[in-house]
Amino acid sequence: MKLPLYNIIFFCGLMFVLYLSECSADMSGKFCSDCHTMHNSQASEVMTFDDSLTPYKALLRGSCDGCHSSSSNSVWIDSVAGAPIVYNTVEPSYANNGLAGGNFYYTSTTDDDKGHNIFLLNPDDILGNTPPGGNSLDQQLNCSGTYGCHGHNGRQVGDVAIEDQLSAIMGGHHGINSPMDGSVTEVSKSYRYLLGIKGMEDSDWEHDNTATSHNDSSSTDSISFFCA
Repeated sequence: MKLPLYNIIFFCGLMFVLYLSECSADMSGKFCSDCHTMHNSQASEVMTFDDSLTPYKALLRGSCDGCHSSSSNSVWIDSVAGAPIVYNTVEPSYANNGLAGGNFYYTSTTDDDKGHNIFLLNPDDILGNTPPGGNSLDQQLNCSGTYGCHGHNGRQVGDVAIEDQLSAIMGGHHGINSPMDGSVTEVSKSYRYLLGIKGMEDSDWEHDNTATSHNDSSSTDSISFFCA
């Protein structure tokens, strides 16, 4: 007996919803269209955050800095995607002048001796291609990939570097991130998407700035271990 078409459509839709609920723990409560665009056009308006006519890889609406930056000094979380803000174009006024991971505002200015700037913002005139305490890279530090910190950069045993930034971290925002066991194969299972690092993130990335609500990382596979 053939099933009516509406039954088939309902069943397929239900399977799709169940699939999303299983694979997108990091983005729970969000719509696909919050971060992705199929045709980059709605009501004659482009859907990318920077008004680019060309969608990004994985049909994303923005780049790393497009989703994790703000032009306001008080915004600490993106209102659409729910992403933590790591770069305010003006000095941040929340928490301890930024979330737990710091803020690239302080390295995007001429006073970038406070830290190593990333390529997406502007050239690092002080440190150039050499991260603090490290060896010179072929190019300036990126967010992720071969020349970056997050995702597959090939610097942990068992990991293979992926040069393209979005490809290197792809799938991380949709994976099941508990427990964060420091996996070098699944980006979502490493603390802050830093492969090999074990830990748990505070639900608001230390925005409330209290002694009882903070990130926890392993004492062995730690951030210091990763940077070294």
